[in-house]
Amino acid sequence: MIRKFCLTLIVACCSLSVFAAEITQKVDRILTRANIHESLVTVKALTKLGKPAVPYLIERLDTYGHPSIIAEALGKIGDENAALALVVFLKKHNLTEKKDILVIKTIFRALANLKDPRTEAAIHEILMNEKNLTEVRLYAATTLVKIGSEPARGEASEFIMRSPLLTSGRISPIDMDIAYFELGTKEAMDRLFQAFQGGLGYEQLFIVDLLAERTTQEVNEMLLRVAEDKEHFPEVRLRAVETLATRKDVSKERLLNVLYSLQDDVPVQHLIKKVSRGSKK
Repeated sequence: MIRKFCLTLIVACCSLSVFAAEITQKVDRILTRANIHESLVTVKALTKLGKPAVPYLIERLDTYGHPSIIAEALGKIGDENAALALVVFLKKHNLTEKKDILVIKTIFRALANLKDPRTEAAIHEILMNEKNLTEVRLYAATTLVKIGSEPARGEASEFIMRSPLLTSGRISPIDMDIAYFELGTKEAMDRLFQAFQGGLGYEQLFIVDLLAERTTQEVNEMLLRVAEDKEHFPEVRLRAVETLATRKDVSKERLLNVLYSLQDDVPVQHLIKKVSRGSKK
């Protein structure tokens, strides 16, 4: 009986070892073929491997030339076991210089996705350290408003909405837009809409895409105002309508009026048919 159990255990261990070796080979094959200019493809391929790939992906953080790809994949896989490893890797970078800012930003984004409360203390420490880059502190604050405890969210909110460091003009407007959106208070959403009104076309499209992630009545009304304002680029107005077209509590009549006004500027016939069908239900 004992002998049979031991043999079963040996077979199981061998199977696990073979499986781990296969995962390792798959990860290495994906990373070897990776192109930094097509990182989304690589992240998607790594994400498909799922949780079994996490231990080896963590190991490769220190050895792969583009760790932001691995960090993003770890965030999308969603295994909390990766969170503390990402914090350790984050602390290996100089948070007072811009050299590794893309990697740092990606790690914070991954930590926000993983939502592991064990990382709060380290992220809070980064936020409160005045020696760190303002951008880094902003990323920390944006992460804390998503995953932090009530006190931590309060301090993060105060930094996002009140810190004079963020009004220097050196912070990316997109980073500020994300911070306001994640904070989500009325004051923050008002700031986001102000940024939209004063933003360039690319920023306006980005904000519309951000708002697509929320379906509150307040957001719907904000998007309708964007769609109906003829001062905005046709492409921006159309993106707002595309976002609203599938939402139930939105006036189809108002959307159709917007689409008719856009007919001479952008292709809208397919959307007119879609919204018209929805209005008849």
